Amino acid sequence: TNFHTAGTTGFFGVETALQMDFNNDGVIGNVLSSPTLEPRYVDQWHLQGTSQEGAKVNGAWAQTKPSGQRIYGTGVHINVIDDGFQHTHPDLSPNYIAASSWDYQDNNSDPTPPLVLNNSGDYSYAHGTAAGGVAGGYGHNGVGITGAAPNANLSGQRLLVGNGNTNSNTAIALNKTLSTVDIYSNSWGMALKGNVLPATPSEIAALENGVQNGRGGKGTIYSFAAGNGRLDNANSNNAGHQSSRYVFSVAAIADDGGYSWYSEPGANLLVAAPSNGGTKGITTTDNMGAYGYDSTDYTNTFGGTSSACPLFSGTVALMLDANPNLSWRDVQHIIAKTADKIDPTNPGWLTNGAGFDFNHDYGFGRLDAEEAVSEALTWNNVSSEVEANYSSSPNTSIPDNSATGITETILVTQDIKIETIEIPIQSNHSYYPNLEIKLTSPGGTTAMIAEQRTVAQSEWLGNTLNFTFSAKPFWGENSQGTWTLEVADKAAGNSGDLSSWGLNIFGTQGQNYDPSLTTNSAQQYSDHIIGDSGVTFASADALNSVKGLSSYLHFIEETIVADPNKITDNWIIATKNAGGRAIRNVGLSNAKKFMSFSDNNDVDRYRVFTLESNLDPNTFMDTLDSMGDNLAYSYPDIPLDRVSYGSIPTLELT
Repeated sequence: TNFHTAGTTGFFGVETALQMDFNNDGVIGNVLSSPTLEPRYVDQWHLQGTSQEGAKVNGAWAQTKPSGQRIYGTGVHINVIDDGFQHTHPDLSPNYIAASSWDYQDNNSDPTPPLVLNNSGDYSYAHGTAAGGVAGGYGHNGVGITGAAPNANLSGQRLLVGNGNTNSNTAIALNKTLSTVDIYSNSWGMALKGNVLPATPSEIAALENGVQNGRGGKGTIYSFAAGNGRLDNANSNNAGHQSSRYVFSVAAIADDGGYSWYSEPGANLLVAAPSNGGTKGITTTDNMGAYGYDSTDYTNTFGGTSSACPLFSGTVALMLDANPNLSWRDVQHIIAKTADKIDPTNPGWLTNGAGFDFNHDYGFGRLDAEEAVSEALTWNNVSSEVEANYSSSPNTSIPDNSATGITETILVTQDIKIETIEIPIQSNHSYYPNLEIKLTSPGGTTAMIAEQRTVAQSEWLGNTLNFTFSAKPFWGENSQGTWTLEVADKAAGNSGDLSSWGLNIFGTQGQNYDPSLTTNSAQQYSDHIIGDSGVTFASADALNSVKGLSSYLHFIEETIVADPNKITDNWIIATKNAGGRAIRNVGLSNAKKFMSFSDNNDVDRYRVFTLESNLDPNTFMDTLDSMGDNLAYSYPDIPLDRVSYGSIPTLELT
């Protein structure tokens, strides 16, 4: 029976006539039927509280707002950034928002994937369609499945394919129609293979812009799949997107209550959500017809952290429906407070100094949608965010093949009730996968920042370490006191120094917070830099102001020094307090601006351009040099394709 049609006859006519709420949706005569009545809901174990390992989403639906309305994600907008989005699917079309959708491959507003096999020849581009169904498949039409937020708005961006899968397009996608999108759901990342891969400065700027200006200043939610590379010794904290403090990184658990075999660990994890990896897959929407996971328009084999992420996105939509005033930080607080401690015999569980349970396999635990929504309904917003920054430059040799390594400390004098900590680390170690890095708080909580691992020679990129990790195990603790960093080189044959490290502490004011206290920030640059290759540049102002620039230039520089053939004709150029005219004035007329942002003090404005040039790289750099102080930074745009974090890692898109 289709209960979606409004009217005074039929099912809802009986409700109105008898003044009884037969379908328990909170409103007599309401046109929205319960999502639990959808035909395939019985197979959607991940939504059900009756399932031992489900996320208890049905318990969230059973609650009501003060108005008496059920909480279905109504009015909340989820944007799915993926390989496509078949919005004509009957379980996606009722919620579809065309104005926030885009296809970066075909450069049009329709993200529908092509009805062809993907370039691995294994399955069609159905990944985004499946992810969209998990997050917000329509749950009131008596057809197929329901999403976690069955009445949320949905849009899609087709990014992860072909020529559209670029660094600049990724930054654009993360802010696409920012004024109308509440949640960007990202079931993708980089194929780390054990390497550390930073995000681009433009992507970091887009994420920061979203949390500062999205949702009317309350902050857009960026949910990311934590990654599927566990068997390749990957750690989610090694990925520049997933380790960003602006991002909600979501791990996967199986129906047996343990972490999914592919799900990457990390100190950056917020929460784990049900997915495949045990005896059951995830039932969701599929591309219609033969070009999907199967030929039934639905699939019951979806999974990976790709499925855990949109389940989290849909749950957040329920939270924002219950309480639209929640900030992006409030959402984190609620998730940390309400997540379920699972797999209790796992030795990785710790209880920090503030009483929070944390595990590097699960974050704060399994997503509990029922408790999260219940908490959201009565939540009082946390106070404004404060931060403190500390740095140290020990330039200390790390003993080769040593179980103990070296210990360095930083005394934190500021009192902050901690939310997230960033840990920028620089080391010239010639093979950083040998390094195990731990950080211990004054309260005695220890976070594993980086694990020792082996990277296949064919996968090793050969870079040294310049990266900002993040850590959530210290949530709720006070920052004051001595912090201890332990760095051990646990395998023989390579060596190096710990050049510098630091702590960027974010949270709310502690009892002894001193607003007059100044802290030393990370390394300050007094001059511009030109890389050894001669084709990368950054001004001192940009290095000190643009987040992630130093780390990314370091990565690009070492990559092209090792292999100059990776330099392409594509370049990223940024100007400071100048526009495209400054570039065109030196004869480069085809520059295209794709974003702009201000520095931390909102003094300088950076405008970022893509440009294609067939000039010799050194000649091209000479041309850029004539821009003088207008040039903020530039580097060759080396393609690093993002890949989907679907159910089977070997099927990652390229």
